[in-house]
Amino acid sequence: MRFLREPLVHFLLIGAALFAIGALRGETSSVEPVRRIVVDSGQIVSLIEGWRRTWQRPPTESELRGLVDDFLQEEIYYREAIALGLDRDDVIIRRRLRQKVEMLSSDISQVIDPTDDDLRAFLDQNAEDYRRETLYTLAHRYFNADRRGESAYSDAEAATSRLEGFDGGDAVSPVGDRLPLPQAFERATGQDVATAFGSEFADGVAGLEIGAWQGPIRSGFGFHVVYVAERVDGQIPSLDEIRFEVERDWRFARERQMEEELFAGLRDQYLISVQLPEALKGVEGLADLGAGR
Repeated sequence: MRFLREPLVHFLLIGAALFAIGALRGETSSVEPVRRIVVDSGQIVSLIEGWRRTWQRPPTESELRGLVDDFLQEEIYYREAIALGLDRDDVIIRRRLRQKVEMLSSDISQVIDPTDDDLRAFLDQNAEDYRRETLYTLAHRYFNADRRGESAYSDAEAATSRLEGFDGGDAVSPVGDRLPLPQAFERATGQDVATAFGSEFADGVAGLEIGAWQGPIRSGFGFHVVYVAERVDGQIPSLDEIRFEVERDWRFARERQMEEELFAGLRDQYLISVQLPEALKGVEGLADLGAGR
């Protein structure tokens, strides 16, 4: 269904939606009597199916007559309520009617299926939104600021020199204090590190070189010397890896676009004037609201 992706088809679909709204407002014909009500065969079938779902059987003739009578009563009361303007000051009704109109653009957008080219283009345009986090393989040694006091920083600094020449796996125990957290992390995300030790520590780790003990770095617990064995910079996955997420986001963006186009088409049919209170007329950011259009 490649033709559905053409801009002209989008224009025609939006036009159809605007025509449908006009039909609901009774603007499509000057010949049809305004107060005419037609209950067509499709509506009858809908009433029957609604009854069947509720009662697990079809309605009898008298029950069907009652369904039609109830539908007519509801339709007449609805039209009279609209004619009297009873919907205008009811916030709940206004919002519900707005939602129903917005559903038109949602329905239109669901007709269009993206191609791989559409999804690749969308991924390219929004690549940073899908970038994976940087991964760290690291070891650390901890120096308790509460226990060591002012010497915690200098002790950690001295340990950095003592550990020179060791890698993260060689530097075992006697260096540092106990902490009820792992002394090593393998392929941990920056968020994992921040969750364990705080954002200040995670930011410090992000700036370290690979393959050497460095520090001290502060955390919420005290000071640390850290050995980063590996850092895998965040990559943007291929489309095949994240197709579901990309298509979901593509559909959401397309729905928003169609909604904006529909609203723009409707708005053009109105002459709008916004009358600002005197106290707001000089507000620069609101100046264009007061201009008629």
